[in-house]
Amino acid sequence: MSSRNCGIFSRPEKYESTILGEGIVDAKKVVDMAAKIGGTKCYIIEQESYQGKTPMECVKTDLEIMKKWGY
Repeated sequence: MSSRNCGIFSRPEKYESTILGEGIVDAKKVVDMAAKIGGTKCYIIEQESYQGKTPMECVKTDLEIMKKWGY
């Protein structure tokens, strides 16, 4: 099954690495699927672009989002 068929892409436009939940991929759905289907317990969040923020600001925001999602 391709990722497009899983419904994880929210928009088909040009993209840039971004904060969790703000990009074209439905990151929460991917994380939830990884936990439910694959049994994933640890996640590595990679980000190459910071939209005018510092890398540490982005890490803090990503961590807050993961906690909000229950991880």
